[in-house]
Amino acid sequence: MKQKTFFMIKPEGIKKRRKILEKILPLAKIITSKKYPKVPLEKIAKLYEEHKDEVFYPWFFDYYQNKSIEVMTLEEKDDFQYKEGFFAEISKIVGDTDPQKAEKGTIRSMSKDSMENSLSERRILKNLVHRSKNKEDAQKEIKIFFDNFEEM
Repeated sequence: MKQKTFFMIKPEGIKKRRKILEKILPLAKIITSKKYPKVPLEKIAKLYEEHKDEVFYPWFFDYYQNKSIEVMTLEEKDDFQYKEGFFAEISKIVGDTDPQKAEKGTIRSMSKDSMENSLSERRILKNLVHRSKNKEDAQKEIKIFFDNFEEM
């Protein structure tokens, strides 16, 4: 069975959607996609639940309030040689959480934000995308946004 992962283009990434997909589509194919003109905040609460005890957790709700996102289920491709594995290759092209630390050519390196600025301004880091870290997270995160998801 092919591996699948959850991928989200965040509000500031929507304008760079084409460039983001140019980096992702060589590695994975989109099997489901849904655009949210206004993302339901209860879905954001579930997505970032692991951070509920962090000082920045409430900032997620300010950030996503009345904003658009696009969520996808990505699947590994038959014609791509994953040297480090599917999740590792997706992680590598997405780049470091902090855009200032992200390797040049990664998706997050396209953002001009930094962890330092987001913390000093008491807001969420604008790093363009979210991706699942592993298979377990992928299953949980896909279920949040796609009701008919079948277990992997």
